[in-house]
Amino acid sequence: MGVDVFFVISGFVIFRSIAREWEETGDFSWRNFTMRRVRRLGSAALFMVAVTLLAALFILDSIDFQLLAEAAISHLFCASNFYFASSLGYFSGASELYPLLHTWSLSVEEQFYIAFPLVVLLVSRFGSPAKRLKNLERVFWWMAGVSFILCVVVCNNSPTHGFFISPTRAWEFCAGGILALRIQVKDSKGESLKWRGLLFWIGLILVVVAFLFMSEVKYPKFQGLVPVFGSVFLIAGLVGGPGRGFSHPVVVWLGRLSYWLYLWHWPFLALKHHVLNSDSVWISGFLFLTGFVFAVISYYLVELPLRFRLRKGTAIKVIVVSWIVILGFSLAILSGALGKEFSEMDQSFRKDVDWYGEEFRGINVELGIPGDEVDFVVWGDSQAGMLTGVFDRMGKDRRLVGRGFVWDTLIPVIGHPQLIPEKTAFNQAAFAGILEIKPAVCILVSSWEAYLKDVEGAERARERFLAMIEEFEMRGIRVVAMRRIPFGLPKGDARSVLLANRFPRWNAVEQYGVSKQEFSESRVLESLFFKEVGSKIEVLDPLSVFFENEKEQVEIFDEHAHYRDIGHLSWSGAERFMPRLWEPVFDGLADQRKKRTSEEVK
Repeated sequence: MGVDVFFVISGFVIFRSIAREWEETGDFSWRNFTMRRVRRLGSAALFMVAVTLLAALFILDSIDFQLLAEAAISHLFCASNFYFASSLGYFSGASELYPLLHTWSLSVEEQFYIAFPLVVLLVSRFGSPAKRLKNLERVFWWMAGVSFILCVVVCNNSPTHGFFISPTRAWEFCAGGILALRIQVKDSKGESLKWRGLLFWIGLILVVVAFLFMSEVKYPKFQGLVPVFGSVFLIAGLVGGPGRGFSHPVVVWLGRLSYWLYLWHWPFLALKHHVLNSDSVWISGFLFLTGFVFAVISYYLVELPLRFRLRKGTAIKVIVVSWIVILGFSLAILSGALGKEFSEMDQSFRKDVDWYGEEFRGINVELGIPGDEVDFVVWGDSQAGMLTGVFDRMGKDRRLVGRGFVWDTLIPVIGHPQLIPEKTAFNQAAFAGILEIKPAVCILVSSWEAYLKDVEGAERARERFLAMIEEFEMRGIRVVAMRRIPFGLPKGDARSVLLANRFPRWNAVEQYGVSKQEFSESRVLESLFFKEVGSKIEVLDPLSVFFENEKEQVEIFDEHAHYRDIGHLSWSGAERFMPRLWEPVFDGLADQRKKRTSEEVK
């Protein structure tokens, strides 16, 4: 929501300035506009990036340090939004670990500063001076309409790109620009917007509603109209309306600091996650105050000198030299000439921290060795995804051909009512694909309990599941299902274990998680689901390998972290626990393939 509001405000402020310049001088200087923006925004961001890189030198491990250098370079070339759109989702769990993630919105704004002045210059070539603002407003309406349609279309197919890329954000910037042009036209005629007081309160209500009730919307498509229109109405009301109180000196001072507050808030929070696994309110409050202090210092020691005290030419030279130095520093980090060596800890823990089986997500993804005669397929949600690395390795070791049908948050049951349409369609495609492939074994893995809802839901799901199993039996496909793994500790994930090893004085992780009894009692619906299914298929229970040798609690780590997060195994955890459970199945498939091969030879 904050980004939507930010782009509307930015569009208004910038085009308010351009419109005034146009009215007063009869012309628009792209050079002067660009220099003002560079001295205002560019200098501040460069200072923040430089300080963040220096702090990261002492905090981040070698892998994260190189990722930060990549992000810094993308920011220098005004392309952070494209970098992060291709490397992660803004709402993924890992997003909080990127100290420069917030620069994506600056890159979008910088791209607007390049493109929109060109539109202004182009429009100024046509029509009389009196009609320029009106013509520009018409152009903005068309651009806003095209951008909004593009936003909806792209978000339906790729929400991450819809969130990050500038063409899907242009309509928000245009909304602020249209308001600025409309107000300028009214002011030049000595008129005023009607009902400004009402607009202010409507806008305030819309923005508050957006923040309070739309926080779970990952990227608002049509819903984005609420904060955008709210921002437009709010600004319209503030310009000469009941918002005159916002011109109080303290409010104005905070407004001048707001950009610096935005720049500093995220790096502090992100770097904290690389040092502490604590979410203490006191720590967050301390970091907020620290960011505020940095904002004040930066405003008076960086922004004011570069904008008002130094000559324009001197300020630009300082900014250019800073840009070159940061680029050279970042390239040196990437080349290995500067920074840290890859330690054993980096190499041993990072796979557990980062690997999530993304390369095995999708329909009919290759596992094991290449081949047409498929020995096994894996179908399921992220629980299946966490095992694909082990299944792939076990398949290769035994010369078995495998396929994967894996996507997050779905139960491998055709027609299950709890799934959204996209997941239902994926299940149907997976089912049809497996029937066509006719593997020797179909492996089903899921967090079953999460999709069953209640007793009645479990029984309905079981009926659909049994009907699906009959289809497999008719095709001669053996089915093996694995029940859910024990969950770990909230702070027993791979990154918490990594931090406990890197900064042992500040972090601690308990070695044991859920008890055997507690875990058993949490699987009531799952047990009901498999009550009659167990006689039709083979059901593997991971309880035996997690609580072996009479252990009463699951082990979270030894020399490696066993859990990537609270509900998924890490690479090391999957390699530790799963082979013992699945070896009989894969050994049996290997024996079958050898038998078939020997018969073919005869």
